[in-house]
Amino acid sequence: MQKKNKKSLRIFKQLSAITPGGVNSPFRSFHEMEIPTLIFVKGKGSKVWDIDGSCYLDYLGAWGPAILGHAHPQVIQEAGKAIKNSPVLGVSTPWELEMALLVQKAFPSMEMIRFVNSGAEAVEAAVRLARGGTKRSLLVRFEGGYHGHGDSVLWSYGPEEHRSPKEVGVPEGMAEKTVCIPFNDFHALEEIFKKRGEEIAGLLVEPVTGSMGVILPLPGFLQQCRKLTSQYGAVLIFDEVLTGFRVAFGGAQERFGVRADLTCLGKILGGGFPAGAYGGGEKLMEKLAPYGPVYQAGTFSGNPVTMRAGAAVLRLLSKPGVYKKLEKKTKTLLSGIKEAALTKGIPVQTPYAGSLFSILFSEQPVSNFQDSLKIDVKQYILFFQKMLKNEILFPPSASDAAVVSLAHTESEIENTIKIFSQIW
Repeated sequence: MQKKNKKSLRIFKQLSAITPGGVNSPFRSFHEMEIPTLIFVKGKGSKVWDIDGSCYLDYLGAWGPAILGHAHPQVIQEAGKAIKNSPVLGVSTPWELEMALLVQKAFPSMEMIRFVNSGAEAVEAAVRLARGGTKRSLLVRFEGGYHGHGDSVLWSYGPEEHRSPKEVGVPEGMAEKTVCIPFNDFHALEEIFKKRGEEIAGLLVEPVTGSMGVILPLPGFLQQCRKLTSQYGAVLIFDEVLTGFRVAFGGAQERFGVRADLTCLGKILGGGFPAGAYGGGEKLMEKLAPYGPVYQAGTFSGNPVTMRAGAAVLRLLSKPGVYKKLEKKTKTLLSGIKEAALTKGIPVQTPYAGSLFSILFSEQPVSNFQDSLKIDVKQYILFFQKMLKNEILFPPSASDAAVVSLAHTESEIENTIKIFSQIW
């Protein structure tokens, strides 16, 4: 493998000398997979190419955004038009209106929308708005959910029992303002509202999780989140950065029939460019500057390249039958893998929602963070390495979600199943 990836190894070594871990986002590192991180230079359709010229079938999908496949011609065309007129203007443009109307059509709960530059930024701003809107401080979130790297949402992500807030750079006072409870636990949810309901500014939830395996909410769980937040006057924040336009055109809110007070979007929204958005009811959103007291701003927010590229993606995704095609591809892939694993006597769980899925090497279904700690990581490492040698790329993490795109063909999916059955 080292000979095959000679250029990747050289550049990664140079990067590691000047960039922490050799990466600009921890997710890109292959460290957990016990192999050097590869360097990629191109994506087209369902495939990506590394700097040494190897081509890989891609189920990473840029961690979610590449739902159409990479470099879709209509998206590239729209981005090119925007770049010709200047990639950033720093003033309002008509494409912000077009994009806002497209998002609002998919998410009716977003009566007003503010565009930002990433999903993490959207969540951070939504949490601040929830606190400002309620004049309360306490945030409740779920163990194992991932909402970006902001102080309010990072603490309690992962097994922090051996860490202190100071060690991860989170002030203790900030950590005390965030309470973490188990996902899908009705009792814990009810208890925190009974005990501290009058203090709670917001309940932050990934309606389908993506960083401890794809975990769907138990029947009635999201409805209970909605009921309790309404009862106690807290803001229900849906982090749909991953699920938005992925599990359905209208995200998890469409799929599960629950309306959030604030919705956070990202990933697919930008058409391959950095993007995020948050939005909700008019009364709450009007508390934002310039007219309200809650401040949030960004030079590159709603920039024309992102707006035009993102609008092209949403127009394509809104066509009839798109999500049926995506889900069919996902079902075909996972049923084939499940059958092959059973034949080989390998315990595997294959949860999915729309085109978002996980391959979890576990005896039992995973329904919360504690379950995810029992995933057989060594088995996943073996799976990742062997699939990569066969030029198929999955997430370099045993618990992060993988994706299917519209660009994946039936033959590519069948070949993935075939290779999976052969590597054992």
